[in-house]
Amino acid sequence: MKAYIPSSIGKTTFENNPQAGAPAWVASKGFKEYKSTLGGLAYDFKINGHLSNSTSIFINYKDSNEPRPFDILRQYTFASGARTQFSGDFKIGKVKNQFIGGIEYFSDNYSTNTFQNLYQQNNGNGSLQGNQLSATDQKRHFYNIFSQIRTLLSDRFEIQAGLNYNKTKFELQNDFPASANNQKEQYSYDGIFSPQLSFLFKPNEVQTFYFSASRGFSLPATEETLTSTGNINQDIKPETGYNFELGGKLHLFDKKLYAEIAAYRMEIKDLLVAKRIGDDQYEGINAGKTFHEGIEISLKHNWPISRTFNLDSYVGASIGNYEFKEFIDAGNDYSGNKLTGIPANTASAGFNLNSNSGFYFSADFQFTDKIPMNDSNADFSDSYSLLNLKTGYQFEILSGLKAHLDAGINNVANEKYASMILTNATAVGNAQPRFYYPGLPINYYGIISLNYLF
Repeated sequence: MKAYIPSSIGKTTFENNPQAGAPAWVASKGFKEYKSTLGGLAYDFKINGHLSNSTSIFINYKDSNEPRPFDILRQYTFASGARTQFSGDFKIGKVKNQFIGGIEYFSDNYSTNTFQNLYQQNNGNGSLQGNQLSATDQKRHFYNIFSQIRTLLSDRFEIQAGLNYNKTKFELQNDFPASANNQKEQYSYDGIFSPQLSFLFKPNEVQTFYFSASRGFSLPATEETLTSTGNINQDIKPETGYNFELGGKLHLFDKKLYAEIAAYRMEIKDLLVAKRIGDDQYEGINAGKTFHEGIEISLKHNWPISRTFNLDSYVGASIGNYEFKEFIDAGNDYSGNKLTGIPANTASAGFNLNSNSGFYFSADFQFTDKIPMNDSNADFSDSYSLLNLKTGYQFEILSGLKAHLDAGINNVANEKYASMILTNATAVGNAQPRFYYPGLPINYYGIISLNYLF
């Protein structure tokens, strides 16, 4: 993969010339490219009529190159892991039980090198690698021990319970610049227990209601575990949270309408956020406590219009309230503010019109609410709506050989919107904060594919 990066842009450029890139990124012709190789092997076998095992191993290698105006970043990652899981069933009296239990282990070897970017001395030809600035090797090891049991108390009622234990540790070695103080650093997180409990009620074959309570966690990304000086960030912690969810899944009107509804409340401790420490450089910090609650609804409808046409339609919406419950950073109290980088409300709707002759037409609509762009809530992005259209024709050329023609239009109304927000961007000199990554304007595509069934 290779993608050129114009970086984010300020408000004036976003509104008047969104195809323009930040000057330094344009001059350095910044981009990111990587090569990745993934391999794995799995073996499943049945021990007896009530017990089976699934065991797998994998490796992943990634070579990444990213010239930026302030440096050139080279990263190499080699990851490996293994997982074994036992599953089965048993009875206690007349009560049926199903279980899963196992362990998984992962190891990441992460090498980072930075070099000077001499693009200003390269006669307008973009990035030019100069002297090395740093070299860091980090190893991360973690394992999970997990189990889950499902108890079928009756045809209508069941209980599910699970438990996961995680342990993670790091090793860090700064190899460049060479120094007698470049000793190997070691650090580990306390073990994390994550329990889960669910109750399911099925009044009939087409309706299910449930309540779930769980505790989860998210480990910091590799970059977030390092400080700006390349040392282990011993102040960063995994984010943890409790989630409570109540919902239902229903089939209605002879299974022509399918509905899902869920209400949730989640409280997260030590939410991982990015703090700006330099020109396009960020460091991971924990944001105290955050509060998430909302309702999610989705409807899917199937309507056989006639013997020739069939219409599938859907509607979905998420209505939420996400805020900092407790967050003080550098003397600023952001408690009670809206959570940065997340829209409170989103909605989508669409349909697919299919015909027996092979023609079809589809449309989908997406709405995204305004997004807080900084922790102070001083700046918000505008809400936006997108409409996409697609049509196609499928037909058989010869026996077993099928052709598929597609054409579509994305962003039909040519809406100006930000597909991504750079949160907590700050102004440099007289320039505006570069919050915005512009989304694509109206664009078109066509696809021709051939499929042969042997």
